[in-house]
Amino acid sequence: MQLEVPLPSQVLELFAAPRHAGRPGAGRYRYGVGGAVSRGSLIGLWLACAGGCIREARFEAFGCPATIACAEWLCRRLQGAEITAAERLQGLAVAEALKLPAAKRAVALVAEDALKAALAAAEQELDPGSEV
Repeated sequence: MQLEVPLPSQVLELFAAPRHAGRPGAGRYRYGVGGAVSRGSLIGLWLACAGGCIREARFEAFGCPATIACAEWLCRRLQGAEITAAERLQGLAVAEALKLPAAKRAVALVAEDALKAALAAAEQELDPGSEV
């Protein structure tokens, strides 16, 4: 029997009203993924970068409310951030900012993996109807 872990109100608020969820429209994006559906959490992250800054961040996430909240928090933090600052962001900072309970902190590492993969990716032209 698995016990439910109570989540902080900030996590529930981000889960209930994500502003950055969904694939972006056409344009040039860096795309990265962290986690796997088979492991219970997956985050796909798109970053539009220009002039050394992140001008747009979007995500798709599959998992518990904490997974979606981590992805939304990350996108809010990245919007307008310098790429060099984004490169230093770690999952532990996400977990601490959201006050995630110990049992849910691993999803913050999934967010970190998606960010690192997106930052490492070359920009690609995105066709809104394409499968990524």
